[in-house]
Amino acid sequence: MRAARTQSTMRYEDSQISLYQDLSTLTLDARRALKPLTSLMQEKRIPYRWGFPFSLQAKVDNQWHVLRWPNDIPCFLQAVGLPTIPIPNWILDCLPTRPYSPTVPAENLSDDTSGPRQRRGGQDDPEE
Repeated sequence: MRAARTQSTMRYEDSQISLYQDLSTLTLDARRALKPLTSLMQEKRIPYRWGFPFSLQAKVDNQWHVLRWPNDIPCFLQAVGLPTIPIPNWILDCLPTRPYSPTVPAENLSDDTSGPRQRRGGQDDPEE
């Protein structure tokens, strides 16, 4: 695996193969949201790296500063000496929304929770 990380592509039989990290959708969305910040850090020659499961780590004056959550952005920008820039909240903006599923007829849906629920065997749940 170490050899695979150092090569951008490999050949197997007659095929060219590229290996990539298996990153979650949320991590990829967060990295996209932080693109303006990482571009600015590259421009200012501030070394940074990505952490696992998700963080952005920047080194300034031999000290590492870590950004994990959208709420960390103001302190992170100040710590690395960058101006305030608009960055979307990757937690709220990038979470998938549950699509509408028409498999349950609307008349079977109810907001009424006043009555006892029934178990599979037809017995009511005891009230707590």
